[in-house]
Amino acid sequence: VFGFIACCFAWFNNTAYPSEFYGPTGPEDSQAQAFTFLVRDQRLGANVGSAQGPTGLGKYLMRSSTGEVIFGGETMHFWDLRAPWLEPLRGPNGLDLSRLKKDIQPWQERSSAKYMTHAPLGSLNFVGGVATVINAVKNTRTNHLTNNRYPHPRQS
Repeated sequence: VFGFIACCFAWFNNTAYPSEFYGPTGPEDSQAQAFTFLVRDQRLGANVGSAQGPTGLGKYLMRSSTGEVIFGGETMHFWDLRAPWLEPLRGPNGLDLSRLKKDIQPWQERSSAKYMTHAPLGSLNFVGGVATVINAVKNTRTNHLTNNRYPHPRQS
């Protein structure tokens, strides 16, 4: 009985998910990849504050529905993630652009690279990992086994 309760708690609650042992959660690896590529492209000269993707949305940064500055792209679904390596870069209105340009520390880059084991959720490479990932670890997520991949009988 207690094992079942613990299993349900760990499955449905990210606060009980020990990322150090079982790998990152979806929000963690998605935000980590967005941050890692932002740092890389910023070093290569990209203006991360104004760059737009093919849809016209912010490529690196955008605004959430509440007005906070968040990472752009697929990771926008996880805009409310609180990660220890990301919190020092937040201001009163979400991610602080001046901190992203000047205050990124090596330990933050290492921490995010450690969690970047997958493409963001929903991408084509979601289950098998990405060839360009620094930590090319093949850890298959369990949520591809659940019914979120398949249409609900009432939806078809």
